Amino acid sequence: MKGLPRFTDNTLTSKSDLLRELDNVRRRGYAFDNEECEKGARCVAVPVRDFTRKIVAAISVTGSIFRMTDEMVESRLGILADAGRRVSKLLSYADD
Repeated sequence: MKGLPRFTDNTLTSKSDLLRELDNVRRRGYAFDNEECEKGARCVAVPVRDFTRKIVAAISVTGSIFRMTDEMVESRLGILADAGRRVSKLLSYADD
């Protein structure tokens, strides 16, 4: 199959939608999956960078839409972002 396969009604299936979302991820500094891959599941991910500033991994949290409400994600996003920064620092990433 070519293209971007649809897994749920929220799956991004066009190149333009995907590129727009990637721009949003870069701007926000984290990725958010709202039932795009699996119905009823949400995921938030932050980057882990190495000493070259390259993203080499990510830390993510996945949960049900009932537990991972917008309010819960917003209130705990800082903890996840801090974990990403701490692991990056262990890999000698220097945030200038």
